[in-house]
Amino acid sequence: MGPTRAPPPGPALLVPEFCYLTGLTDNMRNDFTIMRDLATHTRLSPEQRENRLNRFVSKISKNASAQDALGRWGLSFENKMLNLTGRVLPAERIIHGARAYEYNPWVADWSKEMRGPLINAIPLGNWPMFFTRRNADIAHSRMQALNKVSGPMGIQMQRSGM
Repeated sequence: MGPTRAPPPGPALLVPEFCYLTGLTDNMRNDFTIMRDLATHTRLSPEQRENRLNRFVSKISKNASAQDALGRWGLSFENKMLNLTGRVLPAERIIHGARAYEYNPWVADWSKEMRGPLINAIPLGNWPMFFTRRNADIAHSRMQALNKVSGPMGIQMQRSGM
């Protein structure tokens, strides 16, 4: 608004990201079905990723306006991807205290194998948890989750000062 409380002349220019919902809501993130369906489109094998990139580069090379825009910046794309020679190293053996684990290197997830007591768990005797009144429910939920997981991890945890 101007000094006379009149709206400024001309159209109002709005940022699209503020006008439309972008990203995922918390409900979507917590919905296993949505996340599983989304993962089928975002987790690609190397071959699928290469095919999609090749199609993308092909479309750009056939689009005259895209070529003009890239040319103004002095940019261009090769038609073929760069080939490199590499090697696949064997998976590391994870040693956790007295236990050792093997894991599937193609998944690269060893969180299941690491469940259990920690090597050197530090007890939490006297510790505070700070939160606002508005977030009291979240804080209590977080406290319940901590109490649930601390025992199996071997952490002796006293109730916090809330």
